[in-house]
Amino acid sequence: LLSCNKTTVSVTSKQSDREKWLLIHDAASGFYTIMQRGSSRVLVTDANGTVCADDAHIVHNQNNTCSSWKLEQIAQSPFYVIRSVAHNDYCLSETLTKDSKASVRCIDISDVKLDEKFHHIIVHYLSGELCFFSSPKHKTRMSCNHEGMLSMSPNWKGWEVFRIVKCDNQHVRIISWTHNTQVLHSDRDGNVFMRQEQFSDSCKWIIELANARDGVVIKSTVSGHYLCFDGKMFSTHDCIDRNSVWDISSAHQQKYYLSSVKHKTRVSFNPKKNGLFCTVNKGDWEVWEVQQRGSGLFSFKSIIGEGKYLSCDSKGTIKLSDEAGDNELWNIRNSPHGGLLISSKNYVKYHVACDGKSVYCSKDSSSQESWVIEYVMPPTISRAEVIGYSVAAAVSLVSIIAMPFAVMGVVGAMGFTSAGITAGSMGASMMSAEAIASGVGGVAAGGTVATLQSIGAAGLGLGGTLAAMGAGGGVVGAAAFGSVAAANKQKNKFGGSSETVSETSRPFCDWQSWA
Repeated sequence: LLSCNKTTVSVTSKQSDREKWLLIHDAASGFYTIMQRGSSRVLVTDANGTVCADDAHIVHNQNNTCSSWKLEQIAQSPFYVIRSVAHNDYCLSETLTKDSKASVRCIDISDVKLDEKFHHIIVHYLSGELCFFSSPKHKTRMSCNHEGMLSMSPNWKGWEVFRIVKCDNQHVRIISWTHNTQVLHSDRDGNVFMRQEQFSDSCKWIIELANARDGVVIKSTVSGHYLCFDGKMFSTHDCIDRNSVWDISSAHQQKYYLSSVKHKTRVSFNPKKNGLFCTVNKGDWEVWEVQQRGSGLFSFKSIIGEGKYLSCDSKGTIKLSDEAGDNELWNIRNSPHGGLLISSKNYVKYHVACDGKSVYCSKDSSSQESWVIEYVMPPTISRAEVIGYSVAAAVSLVSIIAMPFAVMGVVGAMGFTSAGITAGSMGASMMSAEAIASGVGGVAAGGTVATLQSIGAAGLGLGGTLAAMGAGGGVVGAAAFGSVAAANKQKNKFGGSSETVSETSRPFCDWQSWA
C-alpha cells in the first residue's frame, strides 16, 4: 500500500492512517490532488520522477502542476494508472532499489515493457454513503447489534447505519458504521453473515432497482441470488419477492446543524421564548431539517414541536414561521470567506449572520455570514464501548441492549470543509486532523482546486451541486477515489475511462430517481 511518513512516500503491507489518502478533484480540469489523510501533505513529483509528500499550502501557493494527477482506468481490468500532469509520460509506480527494496517513484511509461505492471494500481475504497436498509414488508431495518451480529430492528439508531463502499463501478461492500470492521458476507449456500474481512468476493454486492421500482434488490456476487429477510432469518434467494425488496435512506434523515464558521456556534430555537439564538450546544434545539423546495431553494425547519421555519421579512428581521412561504425560502451558495452563504430568496441582500450569541440578517459580506452545514447522525455505541461501560458501571444487560445513546464525535470540526459542505479554494479545504479523522465527508465544490470527493458521505452532503437534495438525499459523489458527479465519459490511452465518469446508480439513497 502507498504510505506516507512526513515527507517520505513509500510502500508497505501495513494498514494504518498513513496508508489512507484523500482525493481532491478539480472539476474544471478533471485533475486530482492526492492528500495524505492524517496531514495536509500532498503527493508531488519532479522532473526526475522522485515522489514525495509536500505541504499542501506551499504547493498551492506555488501554483504549479507538480501535485496534479490523472486517474486512468485500464480497460477490462480493476487497475488504474496514476499519471503526473506536469510530466505526462510519468506514472506512479512501485520500483526496486539497488538493494532490492520496494520504493515509490514515477517512471516514464513510454519505456515500460508490456509485461511490466509495476505502474498498475488497485484503488481500495474506504468510504461511501451512510444509509439505513429498511424492509418495507417487515417495517424494520437491518442492524449490526452490540455483539456485531446481523439482525433486524425497528430502531433508527447507529447500529442500523451501514456504509455502502464502492469496490468498482458495479460492486459494493456493505459495512457496519458502528462496528466498522464488520462487513456483510454471503456464501453459495445462501447464508448471510457479518465478518471482519473486506476484500473477498463473498462481501461484494450489486444494488439494483426492483422490478416494480418500489425499492432496490441487493444481489450477492458469489451466488447471483438476492438478499432477503423472511421475518426470522437472513438468506439469499434466487427469486425476487417482498422479502427481498429494500428501501435505502440517508442515515442523517436530512437533519443538520447550522454552524457559524467564525464563532463555532450553532443556530438554536428556544420553543419557550419562540426565539432564535446561537449556542455551542448540539441538542434538539439546534437541529434543523433542510428541505429542497425546487429551483435551488431550501427551507430550514426546526425539529422542535410541530416545527417552525426560518424566515426573513422585508426589513431583514429573522424570525420563525408556522408555514413555508416565499419568506421562508433560502439560497445556499459559496461564501467568499469560506463555508456557505445563506441568503433570503425574496430579499436577496439579506444573509443569515451570527455575532456569536445572536442570529440576525445582515447586508454585509463578512465571515459573520459564513456557515457550515453539519449533518446530524444517529447515536451509536460499539461492542468495545458496551463492554467498557459494563465493566466500569455494572450496566445491566437490559440497559446495554437499549444503549445506542452515546454522544459520538462523527461530525468533523468546523473547518471550511467540514463534512458535506463547500469550500472556496484549496487553502479553505485544508481540514483539521480531527475533521479528517472523523471518517465522514462529502462534496466540496468551487474555487481553483474544487471538489473534495474523499471520505464517504453520510447521506446527502450539502454543498457544490445541492440539487441532489431534491429526491431525499444521498451523497453527491461516491467519495474515496473518484468523483461520480455528472461528467462525459472519456477514453484514455489504456482503453479504459477516467474517474470522472458519471454513474447512474448513485447516490444509493436517491434510488427513486434512478433511470
